[in-house]
Parts: sequence; C-alpha cells; structure tokens
Amino acid sequence: MYRGHDGHPENVLADIEEVLEKVKGRWSGPECELLVTFFLGVTFFKSANSRVPDYQITSSFHGDESYRYYVEYDWGTHSWKVTHQ
Repeated sequence: MYRGHDGHPENVLADIEEVLEKVKGRWSGPECELLVTFFLGVTFFKSANSRVPDYQITSSFHGDESYRYYVEYDWGTHSWKVTHQ
C-alpha cells in the first residue's frame, strides 16, 4: 500500500496500530489479505470527506518513499508486529 507525501511515522504508525488493536486475535499470517482489506476500510472512512483516500493499493514504488512499514505475523507470540525504516 502507498500513502503519498504525508506517509510519516507519526501518521502511518498510528493508523497501523489502531487497526491491529481492532483485529487482535482475529487473523493470522496466511490471512494477511483480510488485514489489508480491513486496514483500507478503516482508513478510507477516516478520509471520507476527501476526494482521494489516504492509502491506495500499489504494485510499485513511486519515488517519494522516505519510509517503509512492515507488518508481519509473529507465530511465536501469535500477534502482528510492526517495524519501519
């Protein structure tokens, strides 16, 4: 997924953490597409008055990425973890 010019950690990490809290215990690693779908839905309604949603699905890099966020399922703790660089 991609968030344009304002994809800074203070914006993105809060959205990711909010969604992970809402889905805690619901899905595991092989069901990551459900997590992505839920994430897009939750964040879409936050920006419902905007012409363009905050996040969009993409298959490539756009050239303005300063941060990358990784959400991975930890089989040891049975929970999602977030890292960024």
